[in-house]
Parts: sequence; C-alpha cells; structure tokens
Amino acid sequence: MQLLKALFAMLLTFFLLTACGTMDDDNEENTGTNDQTEDMTSDEDEIDSDDETDSDDDPSDDMDDEETDDDQPSLPDLAEEKTVTMQIEGMEETIQVDLHQDEAADFSVYVPEDMLAEFDDGNIDIFTNFTATLNRDARFFIYEEDQDDMLELLNAQGFTAEGVEDDAFVYTNSLAEWVLAKDGFTGRVSQQTHGDETFMLGYHYPVEYGDGFSARSAIIVDELVWHKP
Repeated sequence: MQLLKALFAMLLTFFLLTACGTMDDDNEENTGTNDQTEDMTSDEDEIDSDDETDSDDDPSDDMDDEETDDDQPSLPDLAEEKTVTMQIEGMEETIQVDLHQDEAADFSVYVPEDMLAEFDDGNIDIFTNFTATLNRDARFFIYEEDQDDMLELLNAQGFTAEGVEDDAFVYTNSLAEWVLAKDGFTGRVSQQTHGDETFMLGYHYPVEYGDGFSARSAIIVDELVWHKP
C-alpha cells in the first residue's frame, strides 16, 4: 500500500512538472510572436512615414517654378512674316521679311528673306545672302555697346571712324554718327537711345553692293519693334 502511494505521488509530480514546462514553452512562443508582430508594425510605420514624406509636395518648389517663369521675358506676338516694298534704283520692288526674336534682346526685327540674321547675347548681326551666297562683309548690326567699345570693335576689323553732322538714316534718337572707312567699303555707325538704353546701330558693305544693301537696311530700321516703350 505504501509503495502504491509513493508511485502515485511520483506520477503526480511528473505530470505537474510536464504541464509547467509546456506552459513556459507556450509563453516563450507567444512572446516571440508578439515581438515579431511589433517589429513588423514598426517597419510598416517607418515605410508609411517615408511614403508620406516623399509624396508631400513642397509648395515652395511650385512657387520657385512660377517665379522662374515670371522672370522670363515675354516676347511680343508678331506676324512671322510679311511683305514690304523698297526702292532700288528708283524702281519699287516687293520683298518678304521674316521675324527674328531673341529673349536676350530688347527688340524684334524683320529681316529681308535674302539676308541672314544671327543673335548673340542681345546683339544682332545681319549679313547679305543674295542669290544664296553669304557675305559677312556686307553687314548690318545692332549692338548694346557703348560708343568706345563699338568703335574699338570696328577698328579691330580694319575700319576707321570719323564723326559727321549729317545722318545716313533719320535716327530720331541719334546722339552721334560716324562714317566708316576701309578700302573698297562704305559704312556708317550711329549711337542711339531708346528709353534708358543706349545702343549702336550701323552697317558696312563692299561698294559694289550699292542700292541693294541700302534699301534692305532701311527696311530693317523701319520695321524694328522695341519690346519696351
């Protein structure tokens, strides 16, 4: 009888110990699962936070873009081409002129179709291209330069400049004018004002170009459109 009681006590103790061990294992597994769940939740929160940060547009960026667009000068809306008349050796002729514009320039200009225009930092050179033959020696120009710099540039090209009282064109805002001299060439350059701006306007060409160049340069001056009053 005593032996049976001892065996029963041992079995009861064994079962109790086994049950405790199982509960501890279950608790550890639950704890590990909870930890993993918390880690995943934390990672998802971080991802959501990053997504929200990336998706939020900075209003200042849009404002900067708008300010940049506003800073860009707006060019006047003008006809791309038109037909004008000119006088060559006493005869009236018609010719097509094409619009040329540049955001760095203070003006738009219409150029006869048989001439080539090139803008450079707000300045323009216009060369003859008669019968599709480009001649850079026959040149009309408008430069935003002061008097001394312009005359120095022309001197470097072999021209001498002598001040005169009469004007080659009717320059309503002409401050001074010079005759350009070079072997085989004729030309003029004038210091002009428009508003608060001072610029140099002139031309030179081989003498054999005669009336053809003069008539076209008069058109360029007459059709000049300033962007500001």
